[in-house]
Amino acid sequence: MPVVYDIVFMKSTKYVLLAIVATLVVLSCNKTEDAQVDLKYDYFPTDSSRYVIYDVDSVIWNSFFDPPQVDTISFQVKELYTDEFVDGSGITMRRIERYRRVDESSPWVLLDVWSAGIDGGAGIWNEENLRFIKMVFPIKKGTKWQGNSFINVNQGPIFLGDWEYEALSVDVPATVNGFSFDSTVTVRLFADSNLIEKTTAREIYAKHVGLVYKEWQWLTKNRVDVDFPEGTEDGFIVRMLVNDYGTE
Repeated sequence: MPVVYDIVFMKSTKYVLLAIVATLVVLSCNKTEDAQVDLKYDYFPTDSSRYVIYDVDSVIWNSFFDPPQVDTISFQVKELYTDEFVDGSGITMRRIERYRRVDESSPWVLLDVWSAGIDGGAGIWNEENLRFIKMVFPIKKGTKWQGNSFINVNQGPIFLGDWEYEALSVDVPATVNGFSFDSTVTVRLFADSNLIEKTTAREIYAKHVGLVYKEWQWLTKNRVDVDFPEGTEDGFIVRMLVNDYGTE
């Protein structure tokens, strides 16, 4: 009997050990699969105390004057991420203090306060009482979404209506204003033109930095026999390029 008992015990122990090993393998596989899920949140960071400085160049056309007045303005903007708060929609947002200066020898002057946050699968960006969905997660090449769906064009800029955002590239190296980034996302916000109007918008985001390049154009003219932008009567071109970034 002792010999039979030992054999049975050994077999039982063997099966128990096999079951434990199998369970550990399954758990390990699940953990590995979970670790491999990258939602790409790093392209839309909202950490406190981080900042990004941009070189901004803008050209503005104004048809109030005859001929239309053209103003070219260059300056720098610093976006500083500070405190968290919960907005009226119940979303946890990060306050962004935006400072402006004419050049690097001038002092920073507080310009306005915007905010950003991640609401599940959406990267939310609030500026000048306008709410944008700048990114969706996990983002991949070819992903499309209605980035301006929160904007009522009857109360805001009409040219922002019905924009379909599209990720043109994801996880691609890029160099912007002398900075080399290992991974970037390029988003086309909108691109449309006809004989009298042209609207284009494109942004580039770098991992762990956020927005590093932005170009928006909205141009209109009354004559079809002249080209953009020379024949422009109303509108603007704005370009933002990263100049510096880090933490304070």
